[in-house]
Amino acid sequence: MKRNLSIDLNGTIAIARYGKIYRADKVKHAAEFGCVGMVLYSDPADYAVDSEVRVYPDDWWLPGTGVQRGTVLPRDGDPLTPYYPSIESAFYQKESDSFSVSAIPVTPIGYDDAIKYLRKISGPEANSTWQGGLNVTYRLGPGFIPPYSNSKLKLHVRTYNERRMTHNVIGYIRGEHEPDRYVVLGNHRDAWVFGAVDPSSASAAMMELSRAFGELLKDGWRPRRSIVFCSWGAEEHGLIGSTEWVEELVKILGTRAVAYLNVDIAVEGNTTLMASGTPNLYKLLHESAKKVENPNPDEIANGRKTVFDTWLANDPSDYDPTLPHIGELGSASDYTAFLQIGGIPCIDMSYTYSKTYKLSDYPMYHSAYETFDLVSRLMDRGFKYHQAVARLLGVMTMTLAEKVILDLDCTQYANKLERMVKDIQTHYGPLFEKHGINMDGVVKAIQEFKEAARNLHGRTETVELTNPLEVRRLNDQLMDLERAFIDPLGISGRPWYRHVIFAPSLHDAYGSSSFPGLTDALFDIENDPDQARRWEQVKKEVSVITFIIYSAASTMKGVNDIGGL
Repeated sequence: MKRNLSIDLNGTIAIARYGKIYRADKVKHAAEFGCVGMVLYSDPADYAVDSEVRVYPDDWWLPGTGVQRGTVLPRDGDPLTPYYPSIESAFYQKESDSFSVSAIPVTPIGYDDAIKYLRKISGPEANSTWQGGLNVTYRLGPGFIPPYSNSKLKLHVRTYNERRMTHNVIGYIRGEHEPDRYVVLGNHRDAWVFGAVDPSSASAAMMELSRAFGELLKDGWRPRRSIVFCSWGAEEHGLIGSTEWVEELVKILGTRAVAYLNVDIAVEGNTTLMASGTPNLYKLLHESAKKVENPNPDEIANGRKTVFDTWLANDPSDYDPTLPHIGELGSASDYTAFLQIGGIPCIDMSYTYSKTYKLSDYPMYHSAYETFDLVSRLMDRGFKYHQAVARLLGVMTMTLAEKVILDLDCTQYANKLERMVKDIQTHYGPLFEKHGINMDGVVKAIQEFKEAARNLHGRTETVELTNPLEVRRLNDQLMDLERAFIDPLGISGRPWYRHVIFAPSLHDAYGSSSFPGLTDALFDIENDPDQARRWEQVKKEVSVITFIIYSAASTMKGVNDIGGL
């Protein structure tokens, strides 16, 4: 607004719709441009799409009194112990020194209250993409229309900082043959208000799965590898429980964790599966979804017998029509520290609503109406979708814990890297050429990576499965690939994110950024007055990506292939 519309935001209070990007980024941007406070509200265009009349309890749409809560901390983990675990021996920063506390006061409201302010705002009419679902002309401000021209808005937020203890609850099944290899499952249990969807739907699935594994143990079964169940505390306050746990145990997890499977929300809708993850788990997720019965009887009658079938029909990938889409991981849940600090393969999944609804999130997200009644009566009668997610999680866990050769597919990573580079070349090719930059080195590194991945999987097909040392060696290579993408210096300007291939977007922590260091360097580059400095940073980021991919390729090669020998 300040640059394109020449609106001075200094000293103003901004009112903003939830949606599009992470709420904390809205607050951060507002503070950067001089706002002294912010009011966030849920617009019916995003949360009551069908009608403002049939809202909860008649339907699952958010009523006008619904208020979405949520943290606006810009960083993950305990803000007083950045980079280190919040344990007894920790050094705690002063609150005044912490850079993870919101710079301006913020409060959320419902759309019944928001319209009272929006109908009084003056200024030019907002563009069509900013118009919402309320019966009012959305204007940009600042100030108010007559007879309220001299009115002021006073924002009074009563919050306070207080240190509290939170706990992670960890369950452990010791593996029989490889007890030092961990398949980790996680879900947080803290909620804003009742939390029947987020997180209790996933907590129910996790508890049922742990009960099922307990029954198997009673029958004499024991997995090849260890299985670790994690119930995280204080996720809603900034992924605190999981982040601190990974920071404390990173030396162990960094060498022993096979994968982390996250279910933040098991059921936010009843249409199809939705998943995000690292490419080495794509194949496992696809094949596991083919083994789980479709929870929707109407879909079964139409020939879609499995979760995979409905997933493919509703959300096909953009590169292979025979496979459903799997997204990239941002920073929306507890997988973040596992991927960004530990370099551990991760998956996050949920049953979701139809994408024909252009929703920012499920309508009752973080509101007081997110109740057991909402879930059991309107979203998942009989809890069949909960069961499907628990079964899918169980199949993936069992496969990772039991198969002699780990079900991690490095060739999928090679294919993903190729698609990412093509996207960069498509969007920035002319600009790169203008500034004497090319991606030839990255392309060459990916080809070496692809060949190394193909050869590694060839060795896994011929290995003698009764030779424990050979099996361990190959499995270590499959596991270590993800670690190879970690840069100990972190992403430029954001050292707490260390994965060079995937990280949260600089401007939307909910979203993911491919080649995040390069993407950050390229953002709005043409409007930067210091062009020389910015393009030097782009050259550096291309160099970093090239080196990291070559390094990752080297971890998959034969043991005698070292240093070019």
